[in-house]
Amino acid sequence: MLAGPPAFSPSEYAEADQRVALVKSVVTETERKPHSSVLGRQKAFNRRTRNSGSLYLAHRRVVTEVIVWLSQVERNRLCVLGAGNANDLDLPVLAQAFGQIHLVDLDSEALSEVARRHPELGGLVTLHGDTDLSGIAARLDALSRPLLDRAVDLLIDSARRVSPPRIGGRFDVVASTCLLTQLLHSAAAALGGHSARLSEAFEAIRIGHLRLLADLTAPGGAGLLVTDLASSDDAPEIATAHERDLPALATRLAAAGACFAGIDLGAMEDQLSTDLFFASNVQKVRRLGVWRWRINKTKTFLVGGLSFIKCE
Repeated sequence: MLAGPPAFSPSEYAEADQRVALVKSVVTETERKPHSSVLGRQKAFNRRTRNSGSLYLAHRRVVTEVIVWLSQVERNRLCVLGAGNANDLDLPVLAQAFGQIHLVDLDSEALSEVARRHPELGGLVTLHGDTDLSGIAARLDALSRPLLDRAVDLLIDSARRVSPPRIGGRFDVVASTCLLTQLLHSAAAALGGHSARLSEAFEAIRIGHLRLLADLTAPGGAGLLVTDLASSDDAPEIATAHERDLPALATRLAAAGACFAGIDLGAMEDQLSTDLFFASNVQKVRRLGVWRWRINKTKTFLVGGLSFIKCE
């Protein structure tokens, strides 16, 4: 049976926590600039956190080890969706497990900086900037007030049916690294936090993103969804609970509605296992554990993951 990602000691989190003063969440950026473009918000966040890779030490180690754990000798092509600054990827380690690494993001400037930081990987890493993985960035930016039902209907339909970007076919391992919440935040900023259609849009974005993962994964390959689940701002026990209690805590928070809106690992696991589209395309859906991601001195995210194998 597959094992989950390793737990890390409090000292490792403390080491990262000493340097977190400048990091802020995507939620904060969304609230600060609710009317800026999807790309504008993402660029602002990436620029602010570009030189903060040391802050993600423990989280980066977990994400990297999970990706490597999913790889096999014959699986030599990795695609990372929403790579951004790649602060949650240890690229030199991944380079030892994969023959090709494709990084995909809306923010081409962030990806260029990744290449600049890792010139030794130039022949191995391929960048795909200016790539809208939500399928709705342009529609979100074009929304006006008052919201028209027809415009929202088209947005929701587009979110459900995201076309795979032209980035070199399918891949042996496809990983989405904390991208889903960013997509949801963009929708919340454009539609308004209290829009009657927001939950409908969230569901469509979630389904579309899972389908995109499946579409980009080669037969027999592995798909991975890593997502932040909840914040200690809403559930203070995230920062203090024992490592062994985190999975149960995630379950309780989901049942209590204390996770981020649109994010529920249990619901997504069920969807991958029972939805007609996924049931015929993926198998061996598994939960990959829960861990902490210290964002700053007062905020900790609970993070979890799901994996699947693409049907042959």
